[in-house]
Amino acid sequence: MKRTFRKSFLLPVISAALVAMLSLFGNHTALRAVATSEALAQSTFKDFFKLPKPAGNRNQQGTQIDPQTNLDEFYRPPPSKTYLINGLASNVEIIGYGFRNLSRKIPGSELHNYASFIESSTLIRSQVTREIRRAYARDPRLQINLIGISFGANIVTLIAADLALRNIPINYLATMEGPAMVPIRSNVRIADSFSCTNLDCFRTRSFLSWGNRITRHQHFRIKSSHIPLADHPQVHRRILNQINQSIAWN
Repeated sequence: MKRTFRKSFLLPVISAALVAMLSLFGNHTALRAVATSEALAQSTFKDFFKLPKPAGNRNQQGTQIDPQTNLDEFYRPPPSKTYLINGLASNVEIIGYGFRNLSRKIPGSELHNYASFIESSTLIRSQVTREIRRAYARDPRLQINLIGISFGANIVTLIAADLALRNIPINYLATMEGPAMVPIRSNVRIADSFSCTNLDCFRTRSFLSWGNRITRHQHFRIKSSHIPLADHPQVHRRILNQINQSIAWN
């Protein structure tokens, strides 16, 4: 049963308010206050303290969402594209098998194999850079992942540096045993470096450019040879986790 405010309860308050208004503003304001006070006296306790209803759902940017709109359109994860650039002579099956296996575990990934370093440093570098620029122009939410081994590691660091000049962010950069990698700039969000320990390994690691305090950078030494490093379970597990976590958190 609803409990209403008694007029006798509000009467002293109303009288005091009327006296103050009459002295300050005149009769017109006082009459308006009387009408308002009578309406309040008839209202219920629940109605008196009733909060306004929310205006509806809003997306993460605060934009009003139509109730009939599919919320998946607002909360869907950003698109992701991964480019893998293999090492020298990776067109040979017994050399390039590691990245072939890794690319099969990453949906929609693009793998580049080649025979000579001239092919990788000219054709592949320019092709991947051009594709990324066009894809990013279509959708700036695109998460770009670059993975390279050996001479391919050199190329992915060069591509990341090229994209830094156009302020295109790189979500994840993974390098393995690159003999001549360039510094990683601040457009890279996360960077992992893998090196191996056997006699045939370069044992190199990627490094950040001067003043770069944005990129989260880690190095891993894996007990392996140079070519098998690309197929090492620990390397695959780390790369897949980084890519999947990036999609989940964004």
